[in-house]
Amino acid sequence: MANQTDEYIYHYTTMDGLKGILESGVLWLTNIKYLNDTTELHHGYEILNSLLKKRDCPEVGFTDDTYAFTASFSKDCDSLSQWRAYAKGGGVAIGFPRSAIWVEANHYRSTQFVFKDCVYSHDKIGCERILHEFLVDFNHQFQNVENEKFGGDNEDLKTFIYQNLALHYAPLIKHEAYCEEKEVRLLSKFYHEEILNHILLFDSQAKSPLKFRTQNGILKPYIEFEISNGAQSLIPEMQIVVGPNQHQCLALGSVKDFLRTKLDRNADFDSMVLPSRIPYREM
Repeated sequence: MANQTDEYIYHYTTMDGLKGILESGVLWLTNIKYLNDTTELHHGYEILNSLLKKRDCPEVGFTDDTYAFTASFSKDCDSLSQWRAYAKGGGVAIGFPRSAIWVEANHYRSTQFVFKDCVYSHDKIGCERILHEFLVDFNHQFQNVENEKFGGDNEDLKTFIYQNLALHYAPLIKHEAYCEEKEVRLLSKFYHEEILNHILLFDSQAKSPLKFRTQNGILKPYIEFEISNGAQSLIPEMQIVVGPNQHQCLALGSVKDFLRTKLDRNADFDSMVLPSRIPYREM
């Protein structure tokens, strides 16, 4: 299988997920409080707080007005554990050029993004690096707010930004048991709506970017991240790995047929759509 794991990162999803992404031209970044498993997030907080304590810095924790959103990728295009977790019943790993995702993220005026490899708890140097980046970013963000001459108690605002910004770094620290996932996270730096208007992250008259989907009796908030915007579309640059499937050849052909409705029919679909090397077993 031809793949460039150093240049591409992969988003694992179901066939329904692939269809939705290609038809809408967007990825969904879900509010981090509503992820299926938040235990790993709590672990990131525990590590970050232990490091902050050593520097005599205030600890961090969840806030009720959390506005952080995330999408996950992997540097591994063919991971059995991720097929089982995210693509049950047959799915795909959608590969994107990493640099292209970052270029697209920088086009957004309404928010800023953190786009980094996760580090794992046994990687002490990596965890210290995340702490350093968090503290540098906090000082930069608070300085920007002071320059805008935001009214009110600056100490309260300082605490708010400190706590909220931590939510964009704690998720980058994961338990070492998950290290095989080789995860890369795209995280939005989104503040409470009242703060957004004052910091000028987006026009106060603009429509809210928040959208909602239903899952398991809950309305889950998310924001859209465009991957197809006219001439800037990332779809022609995708590499799609079709996961283990009882009908592998049929699944592979169906993805190619679907792409032919979205791209130039002369595109090289054989190099764009590849089969998993992992033998099928009921998952």
